[in-house]
Amino acid sequence: MTPDALASVRPDKIYMQAGIVDAQAAPVESLAAMSARATVRDRFVLQLDGPMTPARRQVLEQAGVVVHDYLPVNAYIVSLRPGAGLTNEAVPFVRWQVAYDKSWKIAPGIGDRTFATEERQALAARGQVGLIVNVFKGFDDQSVVEAVAAIPGVQVLYSEAHPRGSTLSLTMPKADVNLLADIDGVQFVEEAFEITLRNSTNRWIVQTGVLNNTPLYDNGIHGENGIIGILDGRVDSNHCAFSDTQPFGGPHRKIQAYNTTTGSDDHGTHVAGTCVGDAGSFDDNRGVAYMGKLVYNGIPSFTETGVVNALELHASQGASVHTNSWGDDGTTAYNSLARGFDVFCRDNESSLVCLAVTNTGSLRNPENAKNLLAVGACQDTPNLGSHCSGGTGPTSDSRRKPEIYAPGCGTISANGNTACGTQALTGTSMACPAVAGTGMLVRQYFRQGFYPSGSATPGDTIAPSGALLKAVLLNSAVDMTGVSGYPSNTEGWGRVRVADSLYFDGD
Repeated sequence: MTPDALASVRPDKIYMQAGIVDAQAAPVESLAAMSARATVRDRFVLQLDGPMTPARRQVLEQAGVVVHDYLPVNAYIVSLRPGAGLTNEAVPFVRWQVAYDKSWKIAPGIGDRTFATEERQALAARGQVGLIVNVFKGFDDQSVVEAVAAIPGVQVLYSEAHPRGSTLSLTMPKADVNLLADIDGVQFVEEAFEITLRNSTNRWIVQTGVLNNTPLYDNGIHGENGIIGILDGRVDSNHCAFSDTQPFGGPHRKIQAYNTTTGSDDHGTHVAGTCVGDAGSFDDNRGVAYMGKLVYNGIPSFTETGVVNALELHASQGASVHTNSWGDDGTTAYNSLARGFDVFCRDNESSLVCLAVTNTGSLRNPENAKNLLAVGACQDTPNLGSHCSGGTGPTSDSRRKPEIYAPGCGTISANGNTACGTQALTGTSMACPAVAGTGMLVRQYFRQGFYPSGSATPGDTIAPSGALLKAVLLNSAVDMTGVSGYPSNTEGWGRVRVADSLYFDGD
């Protein structure tokens, strides 16, 4: 967050997507009164006088408070254990409390957006909207589904459970959306997302920016024993950059898991080639971490649950770095799609998640998630200091994004539906896998014990966190001289030059 934006954040406000709640006035109801009438179905908001700590959480739990979701600043959605006799004196660090209000349940602007796909256009022409309904944790999912489905004109498409509650996907008449706020279990309603894809010099550019200068490769770091998770269009497993006579899994030289039916897509094949492709020679079919492997799945359902489940599946299959070259170009909101990435990163601290920012003019979603690494595209050599593609930040809550850049203009990589062909594509989609592949190399640096001596030392081996990988990449970034200001909301912290962050013996 920029200094000016940070200064504007008020500790007596609660910032929700539905609006800003003024927590400055005296509470309309005491905790004792709330506790006396609370049922297991009621939800409340407590704002603390400072950050939550383990000690404070323990006091709250002992007093009968069940803490659910966080709301900025220092506020939490909670339920109160019936009969616990909670009082303000028992939790003196609670500065304000209120019942969760129905007016907070509906995102503003539902139905106002113009969509690109025929399916969504047809839905709008019928006076209907596609929605994502987030259900409070602790509610019986089926009872909420039944209550929602009872509204005339509602079609529930599916429901998904996750540790923080559950999510419903549905269509319904636009005019009746506010009826959802009357259902106890509904926490928040937002418009369903519309996902679009976001479309060899990279190997040395991401290391040093000097022609064919590759110190990581020179020290034996090529991606060995690393696995990247790819959520994208189908990767052509018959292309020479990935093909093998062995079945998918341990014996296969490239593909450890293919979690859907096989096929070929130009975008997905190109992305995978930039990360870990290898046809056996230093040509345009060789990726950044060319000795690494991949696990693959299609783009997940556009919900918090879908994102979390897809990333967790890849993590369970060995992926520690994840690349995503897709997003929703129709909104700047921090919503459940973005939250899914943050939930995964919080619960899987060893993972680094990279995501291509929009190719439109302004930053969109879900690159506005807090914990992933948002990647833009710079020009290729010799114009590495110039911007190619990537929406300008900041996020709607004034955080600096995008964060880092790599070449993505005319990037040559594997071409799907060919035996060994290549093609040039342009966009942030091409830059993101280059950064993700670089993250795999950084992970190998630590896994082989290069830190701190600069030589591979078994006794110095560590398993780096995703946060450490992100920090190393960002620390290596250099100013893109063709972009005004540094750092900035256009280039973030600049173009990755990872060798600047990694010490090798003899440097």
